[in-house]
Amino acid sequence: MAAADWPGTLHGLLGPGLYAWWTDDEGAAALSHGLGVPVAPGRVYAGQAGATRWPSGRPVTATLGSRIANNHLRGRVRSSTFRRTLAAALLESLGLKLAGPARL
Repeated sequence: MAAADWPGTLHGLLGPGLYAWWTDDEGAAALSHGLGVPVAPGRVYAGQAGATRWPSGRPVTATLGSRIANNHLRGRVRSSTFRRTLAAALLESLGLKLAGPARL
């Protein structure tokens, strides 16, 4: 699914859960080039939303939908470690320019 189509017809996004990001052959090749190590097509990231914080036991208010939308699809690149990693790996191939620390 394209980011512009989020959330589409997906259901069950209002509670906690696990999610993953996957890449195809073209994405794996771009990541391999940027990272300098082989990356196979398939799952490249897994995350979770709504877990209980350890060791405090304090519940987290983020839902599966809010975590994916707010941290990974919208907002600033620096709000997501995954997005920062992708930006660093794909900096050259996407023609990105650094505007400052953690800023494109």
